[in-house]
Amino acid sequence: MLRKLISYIFGKNNKVKFRATEIRDQFTPVNTPIENNIDAKCPYCRHELEKIPQRKTKCPFCKQFMYIRTLPKTRERVLVSEQRKKEIDEEWYLSEMMERYSISKEEYEATKSRLAEKFKCQPRNNDIWWTLFNRKRIVEISKEHMGYYRMITYEMAQLLISEGRDKAALRFLFEVCYLDCNDYHYFEDKSRIVAPAILSDINRIAKENHITKDQLKEKYFKEITGIARDIYPYTKYPVDKSFTIFEDQLT
Repeated sequence: MLRKLISYIFGKNNKVKFRATEIRDQFTPVNTPIENNIDAKCPYCRHELEKIPQRKTKCPFCKQFMYIRTLPKTRERVLVSEQRKKEIDEEWYLSEMMERYSISKEEYEATKSRLAEKFKCQPRNNDIWWTLFNRKRIVEISKEHMGYYRMITYEMAQLLISEGRDKAALRFLFEVCYLDCNDYHYFEDKSRIVAPAILSDINRIAKENHITKDQLKEKYFKEITGIARDIYPYTKYPVDKSFTIFEDQLT
């Protein structure tokens, strides 16, 4: 389970915006049956469909897109509207993040309530998770649980990416690179390696924002120098040497 989790987070699947769909597929327990009692009707116009869609499909009658999803609690596969798809994806994300980082439902709801009081409106899911992850990072580093600290830092980068805040995400992606260079990861290969998913994100952000390799290097040094001094006093590699470990993999 842990090996599958780590390979998913840091391995082949690099296109991570909001990953609830992949989480749903990866973490449905193997021995949990999935019910396929799908109502073959459009969730919008309720017209009968000739066949049950297997993926995102446009209704031939009302031209709205329909989606197939698996409900977290019942493992029942359903045909849903785009709005319901988002709700189910959020349910999966909530379930898996709670399990992965030992966050209770009570802690989640308490954070949601505090933010609602602060903002005078219902907070966005990303705001709730940012608050939870930020708090969790402090706890993990205080215990010197650097592996979990690294994973949470990566999750925070993905929250920023999901909001289109790529340049802000670079600071967190750089920190994960530095941690990887200092062996704070769960790879079976104990050689110093930066996860391909991290480098893919950095290269995409650089390309889309016209950031050169020299500019990436300058940003890396600027962001990581202070962090390395204040948070990682016992790391094996100084900032400049750590950059050379993955520099050739930047495009």
